[in-house]
Amino acid sequence: MKKRLSWLGALVLLLSLLPLQGKDAKVKVLTARLLSRADYLSSTLATLSKGEKVAVLETQGNWVKVKSPSGGQGFLHLSALDLSGGKASLSGLLPGQKGTSEKEVAMAAKGFNEGNEKKLKGTKGYNFQDLEWVMTQKTSTAEVSRFIQKGKLK
Repeated sequence: MKKRLSWLGALVLLLSLLPLQGKDAKVKVLTARLLSRADYLSSTLATLSKGEKVAVLETQGNWVKVKSPSGGQGFLHLSALDLSGGKASLSGLLPGQKGTSEKEVAMAAKGFNEGNEKKLKGTKGYNFQDLEWVMTQKTSTAEVSRFIQKGKLK
């Protein structure tokens, strides 16, 4: 039974990706790098912002080749895109509240909920100014690539 459900889930995922070509999608992350190849370490062609629409040209595994609003073509990871186009999805058939708010996503990325954050902010020993500084730091693709090569990670 579990094997059937796994196959059914894989089939639904595959079928949901097939009709993507020629469709529009929206960037769903704060910033997304439009890459020259389907690889996080490839060169950045442009930086797209949350809410920008892109045209889907093709898919390659978890990567989507898109055309940006400025006309440039490159790759975005599937996780950076909202492919629903504002239309109803299969999740709309399920009962209960749908989706997550931006605040909930941010809290999940931090690994705790709002209550925990308030509790921690009231505790001595945590320097949230330093945390804010760390979150503003940017690392170039070249720096990441050197780090990976030096550490023999890839």
